[in-house]
Amino acid sequence: MKHTLADDASASPFGSGVEGLAWLYGLSVFRDLATTGESEAAASVLEQINHTKRERMTLGEVIQSTYEHNIRPDKHPREYEFKNELLRDVLSGGWDTATVQFEQPCGDVRADMVAYYPQGGAHAYEIKTGRDSLSRLPHQIETYQRAYPKVTVVTAPDRVSEVAKVVPPQVGISVLDGWTTADWEDRLGILEIRPAQRYTKKLDVDVITAHLRTAEAPRAVAELGREPAKGGYKWTRNREILAEYDAVEVVEVAYAVICRSRALKPHQVEILEKVPVALAARVVKFGVNKVQGQRLMRSLNAIGSRFVQWFSY
Repeated sequence: MKHTLADDASASPFGSGVEGLAWLYGLSVFRDLATTGESEAAASVLEQINHTKRERMTLGEVIQSTYEHNIRPDKHPREYEFKNELLRDVLSGGWDTATVQFEQPCGDVRADMVAYYPQGGAHAYEIKTGRDSLSRLPHQIETYQRAYPKVTVVTAPDRVSEVAKVVPPQVGISVLDGWTTADWEDRLGILEIRPAQRYTKKLDVDVITAHLRTAEAPRAVAELGREPAKGGYKWTRNREILAEYDAVEVVEVAYAVICRSRALKPHQVEILEKVPVALAARVVKFGVNKVQGQRLMRSLNAIGSRFVQWFSY
């Protein structure tokens, strides 16, 4: 059996136990690996972990092992672990089944994650870990419902009743938890407690179209069979055209356009199929290009001191 960091709570030379290594799959290290192909801090940890091991671990294996330890409910997962598991759940049917965007602006708030679908429509997700306050949740949900037909709150198992008291009944509730399958296999991931209902009464075209990109607004207008505005102020003028239509119709058209225009590129899908699952959300949000993907994969497959030597150019 492959040795993992979770088998050795004292494996981390930094922080307390395995939890102290969570920064290895943090944005700072990921950015360094993708843009420069090296991280002295990560290389140092890897060298120390492998110093006394007969079966040495790659950086990717260390990251994945740390992540698998930290997503356990008793370890109080952080927001990133929630986001990553939610991404994997939403796209479990394939990386091209929807287009996922993180930290999407919506009115005066930001949705933690939004899934846009090829046939139109979208599903917004708000994450509330065991550490988060729920004081802003009612306002966040009310704002999301002005832009998205479906909204779900993803939280810790022991907060379900607390969340249910402050959100409308049409809002879904899911948890990051462990369970046992019918085949007696232990699983960890997103578990739906209450499905989100499609709710369109509060949809507002101005909120829906406020964050369309410059090229997306005219495409949405064209999808409605209209001639897109051109020349000066075309983004504003195209939004004005969209405002002439019913919000439900605009949701379907605008979000289908977003799904296509922001979809993962083939090389990004290839990277997602190779990296440790712990880094899936980093790859999606960072928008890794081909060269960055090559640097990332080589560094993740590195062992010990070779890690720095390979990327000293």
